[in-house]
Amino acid sequence: MKSRNCLIVFNNSWGEVDFMLPILNILNEKKFNIYTSFKSPEILSKKKGYKDLYGILKNITKIIQIKAK
Repeated sequence: MKSRNCLIVFNNSWGEVDFMLPILNILNEKKFNIYTSFKSPEILSKKKGYKDLYGILKNITKIIQIKAK
């Protein structure tokens, strides 16, 4: 069976993560390899304020960090 991959790029805020988590959970249950990234490294750097969302995201996806310019 082919592996199924999914890439999600969050653009603006942690609100997008909150909105997408139920969908990502379904994809995870269906054995997708899920990769997530943030358009701006500043958004990911605010993860301390969103420990619950970050913890869930980290458990069900592989987070790809981009370097600041």
